[in-house]
Amino acid sequence: MRLGVVLLLAAVLLAISAPAAPAKIKRGTFAGTSSAEDPVTFRVDRRGRVIRFSFDAVSLSCTDGDSVETPRVVTPRGERFVIRGARFGIEARNATTGFGWDVDGRFRGRGRRATGTLTVSASFNEDNQQAADGTIKCESEALTWSVRRR
Repeated sequence: MRLGVVLLLAAVLLAISAPAAPAKIKRGTFAGTSSAEDPVTFRVDRRGRVIRFSFDAVSLSCTDGDSVETPRVVTPRGERFVIRGARFGIEARNATTGFGWDVDGRFRGRGRRATGTLTVSASFNEDNQQAADGTIKCESEALTWSVRRR
């Protein structure tokens, strides 16, 4: 009888102290800006995945002393990024053009807000054409971003 009470007490304590699984982030559109005031947007689909992540006009500093601004960049329609523990990440690379970007994000405020970082890079050849093997390397500073559910 004593063993049964101890086991029951242990099970109750585990149930009380075990952290609850993070709630699924609800479907919706998120929009905001980066630390450089560049627009950042994305959507969360009905299965709680990030889709259509986009940013615009991020400034890159290049090794030849020049600078370049990105056009609007949007993840392809079929790409979905899983949210685990209120966090997500995206690593995008184009092996032909040498353009790439990384995003780390975290949802806050019961899924109503998200914050994160964004870095963008590109390579150019001597003719100022994008090329993965280009000798001119361009990179943004590590930008922070913040968005809210719309």
